[in-house]
Amino acid sequence: MKVFKTPLDGCIVLSPTLFSDDRGSFYEAYKKELLDDFLGYKVDFVQDNESFLPKGCFGDYIFKKGFMHKQN
Repeated sequence: MKVFKTPLDGCIVLSPTLFSDDRGSFYEAYKKELLDDFLGYKVDFVQDNESFLPKGCFGDYIFKKGFMHKQN
């Protein structure tokens, strides 16, 4: 995630970094530590992630022999 100032006082832009491969894509939309550092004070929102998966892909699940677990 990158943080940019804008000409409008107090307004910033949070720009996520997109990671993609043949299984789909993922980006970290927000990260508390980066925003805290940029603003110079602590915020109360921790983190937001988004993922986009192609049809038929179970990207949020971890498969092991005889065991399936949804990743939180």
